[in-house]
Amino acid sequence: MWRFAALAAIILLFSLPNHADSGKLSLTGKLNRQKPFLAAKLSTPAEFLYAHNKIRENHNLTLLAWDPKLAGYSRWWAETRRDECRKLLHSPNSPYGENLFWALQDRWNASMVVKYWGGERNLYNPNTNECINNSVCGHYTQIVWNTTRRVGCAHVLCHNMQGNLFACSYDPPGNIYYHGPFGGRFNKSIVYPPSHNNASSPLPGSQTGITKNKVFLIFSSTIGHPPRLTYARLHGVRKHTLKTDIINLFEGSNLTLDDIRVVHNRFNYNSYAAAIKFTSRRAYDNAQRALTRAGRVYNLEKTPPTVWDAALRNSYDGKTVLLEGLPKNALDEDIERFLSGCEFVPSSIRTFVKYPDPIMSAVRKNPTTSEEKTGPNTSEEKRDSIRMATVLFSTRNEAMNALIKKNRGFCLNNQISVRVLH
Repeated sequence: MWRFAALAAIILLFSLPNHADSGKLSLTGKLNRQKPFLAAKLSTPAEFLYAHNKIRENHNLTLLAWDPKLAGYSRWWAETRRDECRKLLHSPNSPYGENLFWALQDRWNASMVVKYWGGERNLYNPNTNECINNSVCGHYTQIVWNTTRRVGCAHVLCHNMQGNLFACSYDPPGNIYYHGPFGGRFNKSIVYPPSHNNASSPLPGSQTGITKNKVFLIFSSTIGHPPRLTYARLHGVRKHTLKTDIINLFEGSNLTLDDIRVVHNRFNYNSYAAAIKFTSRRAYDNAQRALTRAGRVYNLEKTPPTVWDAALRNSYDGKTVLLEGLPKNALDEDIERFLSGCEFVPSSIRTFVKYPDPIMSAVRKNPTTSEEKTGPNTSEEKRDSIRMATVLFSTRNEAMNALIKKNRGFCLNNQISVRVLH
């Protein structure tokens, strides 16, 4: 019997786990073995660049070039965030576009990360310029942004085995507020400004993916940028030049009506120049090339933002109509009857007299002496003066309708010339 007891004791001894080598027993009696840590293979610049250009090539876009300066910037910021990789914070006041990606598993590399970003293509609606169902699509739009030319990326291992952090910088930056990756201006924005109250703004964005039936947690974030505005002044604008004429002249510069402010002569309200706000230096250069091709007598020159601000304060934005040739005895009620059938603001009617001599017009407007009031040419000036009025309309369409309906109409037997002030 003692032999059987000794044999049973030996079998029991060898069946017990070796805690020194195998880890700890769980509450269920199962052994929790820790997998040995394997350092992730860091991605190379060639892998990052190839993955980006593979996506851009599918859209027939200009391929990106690798920029060591951008790569150094990405590495600097990624190294700064190694202690808190999971908190995806973007570099402050970055002049570049920026895509960030964090993954806990070491299986992720540059090709997989960029491919994941490119997969957001199905989440982007190019017709409305927004991410479908409040999803995140800004990483994809940054990759395919048509004006971006350079990229630089970095891949670092987070401290304390917290996973991998990928960072890519782009120049010129994409995800410009209210602009589309392939050009154009929209009412919707892929990434909204920080002050915007849109709850669906994908800044920052986070997503959870599933692969091989194992849930892995990843975070991905992108940023938006305001336009890099370039201001200019166009000389040679004529009396009847419309904003749409300027837009057609600079086709390819992505101008809108709100980007143009026509400058008027304050004495006769004739337009002679236009202040223009370009969304980028590239758009301004395109406008200069368009002028060269057109061969017209225009001159486009860069200006400081103060010129645009002044034009903005003094512009009429296509909602104000100028009436020329009013009878000298016409009252506001007569002007209202003349504009009957049009939607305008009656309280906005302002009448004044235009004199043939701009200097004398200023004197009559602000007389300082009795001689200036009753100069030797007063009767001639009164005979040649023209009574005018400006009237504000609620919309640009209403102002244009007034031009179509009322131009060359009559007010108290005087034929009236109607002009929309832009």
